[in-house]
Amino acid sequence: MALISSTISPYPFYLKSYHRFGRLTGAVDTLLASPAISKVHAVIEWENQQWQLRDQSKNGCWLNDHKLQKGESTPLKPGDIIQLCNTGEHVFKILDVQPPQNLLLPTTANVSPEDAVLLSNYNLLPNEKDLQVALYFNDLEQQWYYENLTTQQPPKKVFNGEQILIGSENWRLQLFNNIDETQLLEHHEIAQLNFRFDLSLDEESTRLQLQTPDNLVDFKVRSHHYLTLHLAREKAQHAQQGIDAQSQGWVEMELLSRDLGMDPNHLNILIHRARKQFTDQVKQIDNADRLFERQSGKIRFGGEHFTIYKGANLECQFPAE
Repeated sequence: MALISSTISPYPFYLKSYHRFGRLTGAVDTLLASPAISKVHAVIEWENQQWQLRDQSKNGCWLNDHKLQKGESTPLKPGDIIQLCNTGEHVFKILDVQPPQNLLLPTTANVSPEDAVLLSNYNLLPNEKDLQVALYFNDLEQQWYYENLTTQQPPKKVFNGEQILIGSENWRLQLFNNIDETQLLEHHEIAQLNFRFDLSLDEESTRLQLQTPDNLVDFKVRSHHYLTLHLAREKAQHAQQGIDAQSQGWVEMELLSRDLGMDPNHLNILIHRARKQFTDQVKQIDNADRLFERQSGKIRFGGEHFTIYKGANLECQFPAE
């Protein structure tokens, strides 16, 4: 993500992947209120794995004292000085030329954009110890979701430029849509994965391991694995009772909360911690958010192949052989 400073702001700012400078309100990303500046004076964009500057103006654009030809694109490097027209009023310095990345930008006037939050595909905010918000990307839908864990409201779709409330502070969502680089990767679905739960005899610790088509992933011992195991047990019991596959495993959230002896907020936190670990550690999974499926106040484990060991003994295998 490119960071740039200017003579018009006390704080540096991050560039969008296609960033326009000019005086036309609503059509540019950095507004420059000067009659010498064109409506869209210049563009900096991420193209061919580098940041490039392109002049689109009437009064010219200079890079390190070299005047660009109109329409000419020139690669940028740290330390480059950009001057829009020759008045000396609008001068910018390139501080960083890292690739663009999805960000949460502070909206408070006295906070530097350098305090931005870099986003992964699954984010627990403001941090995992003080978890208030989950912000995550749904691969199947190609859509970002926001969920306030303090209100028990369902997740909502969020879009580029939208404000995100975390505690009492607003942040602006800046998304990078990579449209010029397509990588062909082999992706897998949860239905192809094998989960192995190892539960201690006193049921105080649960270890989870996951066999993918590519490798074995060790999730180690975590408190949220017991929630996943509990839901896996429900699914296996429903299968033994002859309940059809579409109905197997669904549990009322209120009942789950009582069974595990925790309030709904804490239960939600465990769900998102489990999802985040899954998303962070298992790559090339198309429907990672389906680790848990939810509908109308109910939840179920999304895995379709799993074994549960209690101590050294096999407690159950799903589907049963």
